[in-house]
Amino acid sequence: MCREYFQDRINKLQEHYNELFELAMLNEEVYGSEYNFEPRVGVPYHLYRNFNGKMFLSLIDPPW
Repeated sequence: MCREYFQDRINKLQEHYNELFELAMLNEEVYGSEYNFEPRVGVPYHLYRNFNGKMFLSLIDPPW
C-alpha cells in the first residue's frame, strides 16, 4: 500500500515535469522568434514560419 502510494506520486510528478518541460520548450520557441513589438502576457499572438524557415511572432490571425 505504501509502495503504491509513492509510485503514484512519482508518476504524477513525472507527468507534471513533462507538462512543464513542454511549456518551457514552447516558451523558448516563442521568445526565440523574431518580433517587432513588445510581447505582453495575456495577449494572443500567432507563431509563423517565414520562407527562410525562421519563426516570427505576429498579432495577425491566420487567414483560415
